[in-house]
Amino acid sequence: MSAKETFENLGFYLDIETNETQVVWSKNKYNRYTFALIGADCITFDRKEKEIFLDGIEDISFELLQAINKQVEELGWLDE
Repeated sequence: MSAKETFENLGFYLDIETNETQVVWSKNKYNRYTFALIGADCITFDRKEKEIFLDGIEDISFELLQAINKQVEELGWLDE
């Protein structure tokens, strides 16, 4: 399974912030009482610096770890 498929199975989508220098996977958080967006959990892969930033994510499940590892592999970071 690709990183895209794995992230999408976990409820993430490829964010519009994705560009030639970063890949951003987001998962919206909603307030169930007001039905309004209150933020998003994001995972950003910085292609230039080869760094991963987690925003709003406190726990990493095994499935999420697999998605992150697959994205790192697809970015070619393991080849260097």
